[in-house]
Amino acid sequence: MDGRCADLDRAVQGAHSRPMSAKELALDVIKRLPDNATMHDLTEELYAAAVREGLAELDRGEAVPHSEVRRQFDSWFTK
Repeated sequence: MDGRCADLDRAVQGAHSRPMSAKELALDVIKRLPDNATMHDLTEELYAAAVREGLAELDRGEAVPHSEVRRQFDSWFTK
């Protein structure tokens, strides 16, 4: 949806003094939507913001190593 993505990218990546909390990010997404936005528009924007937030976490080196994800995933099925 138009130019809102760039604004959200800056917010997620910490253009402010810190990355936005999930609540702040959701409220920011809602504020940027037009009044006639649908629930589909909202969920699409929230999902896109979550993906951008995940990519920003990777850029900041906050990724979980693959071996740890694998260990956790395997533990779900070996109980």
